[in-house]
Amino acid sequence: MNPRSILIFILVSSTLFSTIYGQIKFCHQTLTVNGRCDATRGALDCALEFLSKFGARAMPMHCTCQNRGNSQRLCACDINASAVGSSSK
Repeated sequence: MNPRSILIFILVSSTLFSTIYGQIKFCHQTLTVNGRCDATRGALDCALEFLSKFGARAMPMHCTCQNRGNSQRLCACDINASAVGSSSK
């Protein structure tokens, strides 16, 4: 499965989950990671960074990528608030 298919699956699953079990609370989070933003995949790459750090329950949405100095980028996403603090990494 390619990264885009995984992200679509997670977003569809989160929609079904919230419909069945109630409203999910999202909070805005940022991560500073190595590398530069890709012009076409920056937001997707940031979503994958959040999935890597917090796992699938993060359900990242509305992601943005901004280049920072020293070959770093600032990733920002709205993620499931219950995933914050439960990171296993």
